[in-house]
Amino acid sequence: MSSSYHSSSLEDEDELVTTSTQQSWKMSKRKRYTPSSEDTILDLDVQECGTFLKFWTDQWYSPIYACLRRLVHTKDIFALMATCKHLYKSLNKSEWDIDRSLRRFVNNPVQFRDQLAFSDALISGSFALQFFERVVWHGTGLDIFVQGGIKAESLGQYLCVQQGYEMGEPVLATHWRNIADEVQIRTYTRPNLGHLPDKVQIFQTKHAPLRSILLSSYTTALVNIITPRAAFSIFPLLTFGRYKAFMLVQLDDYYGEIMLKYSKRGWITRDILWEDEQRPHLPIQKNRYVGDEFTWTVYFETIHLTAPKPPEYVMRLSYFGMERRDDLIYGQYYEVTALRFCSCVLRHEYIMNKVSNYFWTNYIIDRLNRLTFLEFMKLKEEDRPTEFIQYTEAARMSPKWHKERDVFNFPDTWTYFDDYLLEWWAAWHDDPAERSSDRLEGGWKKVQ
Repeated sequence: MSSSYHSSSLEDEDELVTTSTQQSWKMSKRKRYTPSSEDTILDLDVQECGTFLKFWTDQWYSPIYACLRRLVHTKDIFALMATCKHLYKSLNKSEWDIDRSLRRFVNNPVQFRDQLAFSDALISGSFALQFFERVVWHGTGLDIFVQGGIKAESLGQYLCVQQGYEMGEPVLATHWRNIADEVQIRTYTRPNLGHLPDKVQIFQTKHAPLRSILLSSYTTALVNIITPRAAFSIFPLLTFGRYKAFMLVQLDDYYGEIMLKYSKRGWITRDILWEDEQRPHLPIQKNRYVGDEFTWTVYFETIHLTAPKPPEYVMRLSYFGMERRDDLIYGQYYEVTALRFCSCVLRHEYIMNKVSNYFWTNYIIDRLNRLTFLEFMKLKEEDRPTEFIQYTEAARMSPKWHKERDVFNFPDTWTYFDDYLLEWWAAWHDDPAERSSDRLEGGWKKVQ
């Protein structure tokens, strides 16, 4: 592992890279330690470690550790963490401290993460990339994705009242071709004496924030997601291992200007993987989900969070895909596919791609429609929607009642069936009559 570093040549007036930019590296072939949300926040018992390991913990030899962390690349620390469980616990906790990163924008990071949790909001954009890279680009802001309505309003009010920000006028995200009509951006600014103003942008999405992040990211290097409890890098091997950014949109003049900025920061812009680069372990796959085996996950300290923990199956059963596109004018790129899936009897909104579509639409849609029909039938006739046609097979199987959730205010007695999804998924996976080998193309795995 090299301890030398390459200093950044970035000369933009509004940006200063505080940690060096790196070039490509080779991943270790040793078996990686896979963390869990429970064991990654435990303290390291340095008494059990050798002298070399003690140098890499801030509990012993702090001056040596402080010097080492300033000289060693993020890529090298990432590789070092993969070799030892003790190092993973220590470095994961000390190097990727979300509260330390958020103090640029908020006075109380734990309280802010709690507010994000209550609003079901996600952080992405350049801040998430800087968090994983362990750098600060001055002049950049904090991008928050939250569903529009009361959740976005409460989050904006918190920034103004509790953090001293001023609210700007909303604008549409016109440069996002596929979801331009679904996202409204509102910018919040706060004076910062002697520096550029602090800036927080709230992206008010029409549907699930996760889907908007996946569809709006224009390069693989920016597909990083921070929740109140964990951070996920979807393409870590390419982004932090090889410092390559593959295009997820057609590269025109608008995106070309943006990619020039990331080239100055050290990332190489690419369109697609060449034939000789194709490897089964690379994260560009037809079927992915947040937190899968290709994802780099960093868990945070959550003992002081009061917001309820969201169910993990919402992300586990939200699948997105990647398809290669060829354009005569703008060349080749990868397109992310992430379709909405919701039901009257599902509390959460999910994401599916062409592979997972077999499970959602061919296997459980009949169950969800019948359960929806039963829930409506439990209501008094005058309490049912006027469009509901009772006692008919058409109403029972109508796709409208399976998909539309905004046509009716559900009572407190309404039953949701999200908790059954993992069980249904496992049953579908094990049933050869319901699936075939071509449906599993892209790497489906049985839920453990």
